[in-house]
Amino acid sequence: MATIPVAVSRSGFRHDLIAADTTAVTTSNASDRLFRQMTGGQIPSVVIPNFVDDHAAARSQERDVRTGWVVVSRLSAEKGVAELVDIWPEVEDLLVIGDGPELARVRHAVEHKPRVRIVRTMPRSELRRVFSEKTGLIFPSRWHEVAPQVVVEAMCAGLPVVVFSDSDVASDVIEAGAGQCYSGAAELRRALADVRDEWASYSANARLKYEAEWTPARWLDRILSLYRREAR
Repeated sequence: MATIPVAVSRSGFRHDLIAADTTAVTTSNASDRLFRQMTGGQIPSVVIPNFVDDHAAARSQERDVRTGWVVVSRLSAEKGVAELVDIWPEVEDLLVIGDGPELARVRHAVEHKPRVRIVRTMPRSELRRVFSEKTGLIFPSRWHEVAPQVVVEAMCAGLPVVVFSDSDVASDVIEAGAGQCYSGAAELRRALADVRDEWASYSANARLKYEAEWTPARWLDRILSLYRREAR
């Protein structure tokens, strides 16, 4: 019974949006598909991804200084970090940056993984420095991720991404040629080896994806185009 007012208000809100000839702004292809499904295609939408300021100047251009991998995530069940640590190869270095309700579980898993370490908090400036030093970002989320900014930050730094195959992010990474995906231990090992062997290509493609989709200038061009179109 307590949810009835919320349901009624949302129904009225959708009706108002349709009647007002509104155009919705979504931030990724995945969120746009979800929005269209929820509204039955009755409300037009346009994809305008969020931007990240260009911090490429902080990137290291020397391949041989890049060692190990990094995962940046809330430590909760749907994010898949504990599962990642469980199957993480013994010969690979991994830095886990994050905090959350599964911190104890992740710490327990790390006890048997001497080359995995956890950092609970880190300023954004420090995170960008870490990105400039690592071989790639691991994105293990099982959740319905529609526009994770950590992936954008990584690609801005030219950092390839190894992503869990069932994530919405996987298709974007593969289509851009910016990394690989995995679903189990064997696939993870192959993905890490492939990204390391073809690092220059994956890194360049990650950076190109950022420049095409996520720069401040690209966002401004898209939003102004929408305003001009709606003003006609």
